[in-house]
Amino acid sequence: MNRYVCLLRAINVAGKNKINMKDLVNYLEQIGLKNISYYVHTGNLVFESNINNIKQVKLQIENIIKNAYSYQITAIIKTENQFRIDIKQNPFMPKLDSKKIYVTFLDEIPDEKLISMIATDIGGDDKWVQINDCIYVYAANGYGRSKITNTLFENKLKIKATSRNWNSIISTKKLLN
Repeated sequence: MNRYVCLLRAINVAGKNKINMKDLVNYLEQIGLKNISYYVHTGNLVFESNINNIKQVKLQIENIIKNAYSYQITAIIKTENQFRIDIKQNPFMPKLDSKKIYVTFLDEIPDEKLISMIATDIGGDDKWVQINDCIYVYAANGYGRSKITNTLFENKLKIKATSRNWNSIISTKKLLN
């Protein structure tokens, strides 16, 4: 049995794309996912599956949501090990204030040329570092004031992404224990 972390993009945000997580768990159990847990209504899920192919799991979850809710939602799927590595390689921890740290999870590893075209000084005091399919963001004055956002990365890198604050990531990690 494989353990996965699923990060759903843009659900339950500002009253849009509302999904009751208990109902979603019921739908996901119908496609054979097991031991599903979630962190509040963030769209962060942990589950087990016999399926070894992440793309297949991703497609199944996206299709369930489309069929049940009529939402076109991106699911970013990580193996348990990948998720733990993503947490461990955060270049801003433990040096900087964790309340100002965010991680943008990308649907794929971005093109290096596109990454290099994003201005490094775009956020003033803000900082960001790309490692594989994650972008670690330190929003010095808060994420709401930062120019380094999920939308920026999606537009510039031409790929889907979802961002989480550090507390949400650590709380999701606890579901793996």
